[in-house]
Amino acid sequence: MIDNMIAETNEYRLKLLSSTWSGPVVIYISNEQFGEAGEKIKDEVELIAGVSFTFCELIVSDWDRYLTPWEVKANMKGRIFQGQAAVLLHSLETNVVPKIKEHVKNAKIYIAGYSLAGLFALWSLYESDVFDGAACCSGSLWYPGWKEYATQHNLKNTCSIYLSLGKKEKNTKHPMVRNVEDNMKLQYERLKQDSCIEMLQMDWHEGGHFNNTEERIEMGIRWLVA
Repeated sequence: MIDNMIAETNEYRLKLLSSTWSGPVVIYISNEQFGEAGEKIKDEVELIAGVSFTFCELIVSDWDRYLTPWEVKANMKGRIFQGQAAVLLHSLETNVVPKIKEHVKNAKIYIAGYSLAGLFALWSLYESDVFDGAACCSGSLWYPGWKEYATQHNLKNTCSIYLSLGKKEKNTKHPMVRNVEDNMKLQYERLKQDSCIEMLQMDWHEGGHFNNTEERIEMGIRWLVA
């Protein structure tokens, strides 16, 4: 496996998993618990997409801290969402994207993630113009305050967005998460009206949040690069 470290901070490590820099660039957000999932996802997308692209894995150290846009003290198994996504996004803007452009100056750069990482990927398009699109797969759009945020903000740059959600994700015992389907539907309608949308796709999958997670993110990334 290729393990080419592009950048490393206290918040994340960015690795190049492709053998060369070619075509559009995908920044896939993961964490240490995912193991070799990034490599498997890259291989599967390469096999099916049939196009050349560059795959980078962004291993974020603390999802609840660096992938959440504002602080929420939620009653969710003791988790506290510290809301420091702006710290990570600023580092991507000033440290990561410039380094990527040293290798592929004119390539489109996409960001993709699942769950909280999907939320961050989508949020980053509202806060920055450095990305050309995002895959928000089973994104945590249940996040308190997201409905109001999405209603009041517009995208910063012309971009393509892929959204997906499991049909059973709303069937959760946690009251804070039950609105995820309603919020996703609202999000989709808002994006259809946004003048910066170039392409938009919404897919509904069978199962809940933890079903076929790798396949779902693969679909989103394939859509972006193809």
